[in-house]
Amino acid sequence: MVGDYLLFVFLVAFGVMQLVAAVKGLAGLSLFRRPYLGTAFGVLLVVAGYAWFFSQNRNIPDTTEGLSGPYLFGYFVAALAMAIVATLVISSLVKIRWRGPGQQEEEAQGLDALRGMTYLQAWARRWRGLRGRR
Repeated sequence: MVGDYLLFVFLVAFGVMQLVAAVKGLAGLSLFRRPYLGTAFGVLLVVAGYAWFFSQNRNIPDTTEGLSGPYLFGYFVAALAMAIVATLVISSLVKIRWRGPGQQEEEAQGLDALRGMTYLQAWARRWRGLRGRR
């Protein structure tokens, strides 16, 4: 049950992040260059995750093999963290040589920076900026 729940939350969270990246124009966070592909991929992951997880009866009491509330919360947070890290790393590796539309000009801060660069590019830019201040 633990592995199934972790995979379910991971798939759905990863799909939602791809969907949001496509809809909000966060090209550096998306796995695809075209937003409609990111939207389709995100919807597919969410639907597939729910269809797979709820295709079986998983109403198992926590007194047998089921999970109690605190464990569900802990596994939810762990799977969500894994989905966030996977999204940041995979999108950065897929677009390792990608130059977004705003690479030459001064980039925005926070999540808006991911409109024109990947997470690792933003991290490297920040690291160079911190080293330049010394």
